[in-house]
Amino acid sequence: MITCLIAVNYFEAIKRIAIPSDAQCKNFAEDLCGFHSWYKHLNLYKGNKFVLFLNPTLQSGFDEGNPRMHEGWKTTSEYKAKYGCLDFKWYDNAEDFKQRKQAVIDDTSLVLPEIFFRQSSLTLYPFVSTDFNALESIGYHIHEEDLKKISLAKDYPHRALVLQWADLHHRTETVWQQLTQQEREVILTIMQDEKIPERLSKSASNYLRLEEALNQVYDTLQQGELEKIEVKVAQLVNLVSNQ
Repeated sequence: MITCLIAVNYFEAIKRIAIPSDAQCKNFAEDLCGFHSWYKHLNLYKGNKFVLFLNPTLQSGFDEGNPRMHEGWKTTSEYKAKYGCLDFKWYDNAEDFKQRKQAVIDDTSLVLPEIFFRQSSLTLYPFVSTDFNALESIGYHIHEEDLKKISLAKDYPHRALVLQWADLHHRTETVWQQLTQQEREVILTIMQDEKIPERLSKSASNYLRLEEALNQVYDTLQQGELEKIEVKVAQLVNLVSNQ
């Protein structure tokens, strides 16, 4: 009975806030990928659970006098203009998700209803990240054991691409170590200017080819995660619109 009353209170609370627009949904889905350094916090083998919802007390307390130091937004009004009241929770382990921990919304008495855990939750992997360092993270020690598990797990959903990502990263790093300082400087200049000189060493050309392939594989993985978020955001909007 108590759970039922709390759920009603939550839906009553969100009646006072606007349904996010298409633009706000798009902004939220894209920027969720960069809200945190997911590439070093999410589990490569199992992924981590996220729950999307509308937060009626979202990001309160931030204004021009007390801004939040973040590249995406600094004040509450700026956040709401960009994302509406869209918000998320993420879980460090599966057991916490199963037990519905963190169900209380911020410092309020509102508890997120069970239906959100069922209908607007999803599993995301480290390659959801759009951080500059994400591309290299497959070589991090924190993912080493998970990578071994993935190589043996035939049912892992992204097995071929993740193993290709790891292989290309290793090969790219190997070639980079074999380059001369002059070749490295030329490559860094090319990456900044996006202009390839007429004369380029075979080793430098090989590195650029591998780097391009590496980026393409990671972009494919990352795009797949973004599309999952977009689907769940749309389902969330449909859920709250029909209450």
